[in-house]
Amino acid sequence: MRKAMVVFNRRLQPITWQEIDIDRDIDLIRRYDVLVPVLCSGEEEICHHFFDEKALLAAFDQDQV
Repeated sequence: MRKAMVVFNRRLQPITWQEIDIDRDIDLIRRYDVLVPVLCSGEEEICHHFFDEKALLAAFDQDQV
């Protein structure tokens, strides 16, 4: 997921993102344990296991509405 985000930033649209190690937060482990890696915008899950560029772009479109 990290590599895909770096490529996305270079190729399409620079965005600010943050990588979080869920193993340091029991609430995140409970929420995302089997979904890692997961990409979220705030509380909204965009994709998990694999990077989904279309889902990320759709999330940006929803944010602009």
